[in-house]
Amino acid sequence: MADKYCVFCGNKPVNKTKEHILPKWLIEITGPKNRLARFPSLNDASQEYSFSNFVFPACETCNVKYGILESESKPIIEKMLNNSVLSANEIEVLLDWVDKIRIGLWLSMCIRDKNIYNLEPNFYIQGRIGTKDRAIFISKTNLHRKLDCAVIQTIHAFNEDQSQLEYDSVRGVFVEGDKLYPNSGFNERNHIQLCIRNPNCIKGYFHPRKMNDAFPSP
Repeated sequence: MADKYCVFCGNKPVNKTKEHILPKWLIEITGPKNRLARFPSLNDASQEYSFSNFVFPACETCNVKYGILESESKPIIEKMLNNSVLSANEIEVLLDWVDKIRIGLWLSMCIRDKNIYNLEPNFYIQGRIGTKDRAIFISKTNLHRKLDCAVIQTIHAFNEDQSQLEYDSVRGVFVEGDKLYPNSGFNERNHIQLCIRNPNCIKGYFHPRKMNDAFPSP
């Protein structure tokens, strides 16, 4: 199965190369490049790989073509990590890159599981980039969450550039932290974030009372 198709075009790989679904530059800026990671599986058992070995077949020409997208995406990610606002063009490149990653990860799961359900993909990376409406929510794992603010502001900079309406509020679900217990559907820091851009959406708020030192704090 691993040699059957190129993850980009879906054809038998020509001058077969190895594609890092998660690019090496991303792995290197997020930790040791040879560290182990667990990936989901179709058979409900996660699989462990080193990032350096998490590679899949690709045509040489396809790999070179989409290497250009990787080169364009790296400075955008670095810009986001610095809490900088992106341009409309940079957002389009970022969304194309996320399409590449998400479709690549799905195809990699089929390959790793040796296609246990006999699934034949109807699309590959090349045929899916930029073909559907897309949205992305990104959060840092610290509690300041400045990147979240930058993402929302960037989206509205794009809307303004395209003469689109603004959002009054945005809500997103974030799954963070370790599992509370084995096979739990809840993680330690799961939460919902609300972004209120229009202050007139806030009808009121609670004013917390001061603690009474004469009583214990529950």
